[in-house]
Amino acid sequence: MNFFLKPQDNLSSVVTINPKPEFVIKSKLVSTKNRPKDLPELQIGTKVFINLCHDEQVPQPDINFDPAIVYPLIINDQWEIPIITSSMRQDTDKKGALCYVWDCCINTKCAQWIRKEYQLREIVVEWCLESCDLAELLEISRDDISFPKMKSKGPILPLEMLSEELNNDYKKEMAKMVEEGRDEPDNLIKMRRSLMDDEEKAALEEKELPPLFPINNHPPASNAGKPLIEEIDELSINEKGSKPLREVNYKVVMGKADSPHTLRIEVVSELESGTDYDVTYDAKNNELVVKNNNLEKFKEKTLNIPLPNIFDSPGTVESRMQCFFIKTEKKLSIKI
Repeated sequence: MNFFLKPQDNLSSVVTINPKPEFVIKSKLVSTKNRPKDLPELQIGTKVFINLCHDEQVPQPDINFDPAIVYPLIINDQWEIPIITSSMRQDTDKKGALCYVWDCCINTKCAQWIRKEYQLREIVVEWCLESCDLAELLEISRDDISFPKMKSKGPILPLEMLSEELNNDYKKEMAKMVEEGRDEPDNLIKMRRSLMDDEEKAALEEKELPPLFPINNHPPASNAGKPLIEEIDELSINEKGSKPLREVNYKVVMGKADSPHTLRIEVVSELESGTDYDVTYDAKNNELVVKNNNLEKFKEKTLNIPLPNIFDSPGTVESRMQCFFIKTEKKLSIKI
């Protein structure tokens, strides 16, 4: 849910918010093709800064954050942290070049959530980018995101909103927008919101999303001269009888997949081939069971990945599941 600031004509009901800085998102402007010609022209390639900040007066989601409950809701666009987005303003970077700046303010309790839960932080960053995109009808690069070591880019100005807007039931308002045919911004959010990119981009990404489960991570080594991606034809692979040496450390990331799939799960570990994995679906518990088959170097270790209740039947999961292995990243990619 986004609140876009606009001129107020009823000063008696205005609420003033004094945001406190949390961190800064840096990227650059890549497109203005959706921006009307009557708006000021913007320079493509210009740096943009988004001050993520917080205040207790900003609304919270209806449901408190619980990873097991919230992440499946996010995948279905049923849970979101409200964001108040300021108007864009111009500033200069440390070299004196032009830059564009926004303030995105969330509730203080929500800011505490993203300090502890790094995957939620990544999602909130994307929501802030979407909010700025929609507010000014432009596009900010997702490939050039960084987090400079500063509390804020310039001073964060007070934000003003009508008290009725802060207390409004946004779900009823969204339903009203759809009924009246004013749901384009919401549709745009749904089309653009994707926690995972396509397979080719995943093979080139330098930075992983934060892990869904805490692990003792070891960076994977490269495998020069081998195919980047190989498809695993069989989900169950025969075990090897070699003596185990050390334990496998799994890192798991879960998010949306491109159509026709719905869910994408990525597992990164020290295993070096798709044939080192055994992947099966446990219909009774609605979870994926991942085991390592390379018992010549590693102990056998089972990873249970609970799935959200978003599929019609166990047969749907089994028929739609595809597995790929990206050798350069030692990443098993599972699409359902």
